[in-house]
Amino acid sequence: MFDDVANTIALSVTFSGLSSAATLFHIHVGPPGVSGPVIVNFVPFTPSATSGTITGGPLAFPTANIADLFAGNTYFNIHSSTFPGGEIRGALVPIPEPGTLTSTGFGVAILLVRAWKRRPNGARARSQSPD
Repeated sequence: MFDDVANTIALSVTFSGLSSAATLFHIHVGPPGVSGPVIVNFVPFTPSATSGTITGGPLAFPTANIADLFAGNTYFNIHSSTFPGGEIRGALVPIPEPGTLTSTGFGVAILLVRAWKRRPNGARARSQSPD
């Protein structure tokens, strides 16, 4: 969850199947397929296990990287001793909260109803039978 007022981020990531215990967990900046520097450190919340859930935050998110977050150019990385460069990588993709989607849907529905009601009577389709 990204708080755009406080510029903080909180995560809950469930993982499994690591070849060795997790050692580090970070958010990096970088487009898909490209490695980049760490911008948010979740190491204090990282369990030393091959599976589990990492829940942490809210932590400060760098203002300079907010555009990267919304453009899909950030990712989380779970590191292990077997793969110190990162064993599990996942892109962070913005998804609107359900309340935002619901509000947008209602707003669009209201606009459509208003547009339909404002059409002149002559513009409405009428069925006529041939004489």
